[in-house]
Order: sequence, then structure tokens, then C-alpha cells
Amino acid sequence: MGEHRAVKHGRRKVGYLWAIIFDVIFLYVVNNLLTWGVPFLTESFDAVRWVISLSLVASMIGNLLLLIYDGRWFRHLAIMAMNVFSFVATYTLLIVFPFDFGGGPWSTLIWLFLVLGLIGIAIGTIVEFFKFIFGRD
Repeated sequence: MGEHRAVKHGRRKVGYLWAIIFDVIFLYVVNNLLTWGVPFLTESFDAVRWVISLSLVASMIGNLLLLIYDGRWFRHLAIMAMNVFSFVATYTLLIVFPFDFGGGPWSTLIWLFLVLGLIGIAIGTIVEFFKFIFGRD
């Protein structure tokens, strides 16, 4: 049983490392999208860029801390904290909605995707809360 737990622990560590790598790349992309002239982004993207960046930095810090210490209680607490930052960034993106697809179904689809993302983040946070409270994995 201990070997199985060690394998899971190792896989989580690899996941944390990949999350950090993704966050660094995505942080660079997010902060350069307007410079690159992405056609469906409006200038109001500048109003949400900071909160997306903050969420990505919080995720990087959370995953770095989890690389250092991966205790059960701490893992659930860190994931809840990262989820809160993700929720705020996604909600801000939904409210500002800095996209202009020039008609068609894309605006509705992206809006729906953001709403479903908010629901998923909320459910995930509730699950992590119960895992934290009841000590489950």
C-alpha cells in the first residue's frame, strides 16, 4: 500500500511542475495578446489582464508550495485558495467580456463556457472543502 501512495505522490509532484510550466507560458501569452493584435479581443481585455495574471501567479505559488510540501490538509487548502483566484478571474472575464466575434454563435458559446467554468470551479472548491474537513483524498 505504501508503494501505491508513493506513486500517487510522485504523479502529483509531476502535475504540480507541469502546472507551473503552463502558468508561466500562459502568463506570457496573456500579457502579450493585445500586442499581438488578436482580432477578437477588444481593448477592454486590458481591464481583466491583471486579474488573470494574478490568478496565474497565485497558481504558480500554490503549485510551488505543493512541490515543497504535499501534506493532505495543505493540498486541499492550497487547491481551494487557487480555485478562489481562478473563480475571481473567470467571473471578471465574464463580466467585462472583452471579446468581439463579429456575430455568430461564438459570443454565446464563450459566455456559456465561462459560466460552466464558474460552476465547475465552485463545485471543485466545495469538494476540496469537504476533503479538507473530513480528511479524505
